[in-house]
Amino acid sequence: MNARFGRCTRWRTHRIVKRSARDEFARRKTSGWTATALVVVGGGYYWQFMREIPARTAAPEQNVEVRVFGIGTIEAQVVSKVGFQITGKLIAIEADQGEVVKAGALLAKLDDDA
Repeated sequence: MNARFGRCTRWRTHRIVKRSARDEFARRKTSGWTATALVVVGGGYYWQFMREIPARTAAPEQNVEVRVFGIGTIEAQVVSKVGFQITGKLIAIEADQGEVVKAGALLAKLDDDA
């Protein structure tokens, strides 16, 4: 008997060994669950991101109609600059932008006295 603790040394040793075996079992059990979780997570990752994804391909077509869609600005291919031969003050505009006019029609009037 151990005088210091008031208990049998054999009992303390037995108790320590028994607890150690229990701890070893718990450690192995935890390690097993951790390994299982890693395998499940790794398999899920592989299945989600690394597997081949089946894709269908379309057969080529012949004589397809060509269509063009777009957003933008339409500009004239030929730009004409219209100007007056003399300087003066503009007093009247007879034609509006985008309006169809005949050749030789009066477009604007100038006050040439200025």
